[in-house]
Amino acid sequence: MAQRLREAQMRVFGQAAKVALRDRMEASLREFWPELSAELDEESAMEEFLGKAIQSCERYGLTAEADHFRYLNVMALLGAEFDSKYGWAAEVLGQASRRGSSRMDEVCELAAGQAVA
Repeated sequence: MAQRLREAQMRVFGQAAKVALRDRMEASLREFWPELSAELDEESAMEEFLGKAIQSCERYGLTAEADHFRYLNVMALLGAEFDSKYGWAAEVLGQASRRGSSRMDEVCELAAGQAVA
């Protein structure tokens, strides 16, 4: 029974950590992307936008908090569906044999070039 309790506690702690991360991501989005944040608020879409960012990070195996924030910034820059809109993004993010931070380094570099073009 003690083992089950610990597993249940770990699930609760994990969920609490996810909520805290989501809150920090929202604060970051509001600070650095105020116009987008206002637009998302008007459309009641903030929760969906943040949820997509977190789910995508999980899907791509991005575990570092810094990579979550970088992914969020690329979404803000290129759009919520950037990973399906730009072939290079899906290709780089899908390279599971590479560390998440390495993949996000490349995605950020390519995204910056895309935004300038």
